[in-house]
Amino acid sequence: ESGCPEFYEMLRTQRITGTLTFVARNLEGRMETWAAGGGKYYQSTDIPGMGKQEEGSDGVISWDRSPAIGPRVKPRKNTTTLGVTLDAAGMIEWRVLIDQVRTEAEERIDDRDCYRVRLVPRDGSQDMIRWYDRNSGLLYRSALAVKTDMGALPMVMTFEEYRKVAEKSLSEVKWPSRIRITASGQDTVFAADEVKLNEPVDETVFAVPQEIKDLAQKKADAESAMP
Repeated sequence: ESGCPEFYEMLRTQRITGTLTFVARNLEGRMETWAAGGGKYYQSTDIPGMGKQEEGSDGVISWDRSPAIGPRVKPRKNTTTLGVTLDAAGMIEWRVLIDQVRTEAEERIDDRDCYRVRLVPRDGSQDMIRWYDRNSGLLYRSALAVKTDMGALPMVMTFEEYRKVAEKSLSEVKWPSRIRITASGQDTVFAADEVKLNEPVDETVFAVPQEIKDLAQKKADAESAMP
């Protein structure tokens, strides 16, 4: 089960593909996420009428790019960058990102008996609260604040379905296959159609686009020129 600490030690790479449905607008897009050690990740979301939105990191430069905003260099990845797919890179290197983990109480959530767990990030961002199902040990709900240009956006993620992973060494592991994300009163549902763990990942997936490299260099030059 993906709630056990031993699992995180075995997780080396991740690739997830699926659909992202904006419930109120009945709009559906495609999402793909890759992650590996060293803080490497890449996520793309292609939504009809909105174009492709991307974000990623090669472990040194973190970035995002969209038709609306264009390319940007971001601060090094924090614990809430990849909220939708269980924070893929964060799961692989969670000990680097999380300072404290505390079980606070037992609570009943949606007719489920759960343990409420608080995670304190090392980067000073807001604490995350997670509820783990007492019977299965699986994560059922997570409450966090995602950093946006408009400030911190409260988000609740409910992990409605799990499926077993095909990779042999992780044959007993269950992975979220349907996640409901609630933010600003709107529901978005991510449904995975493929989950691959610990398979070889082409490093070019994490390559930083040249226009992002140019922005990062300009930013570095400007900072070094400051008195």
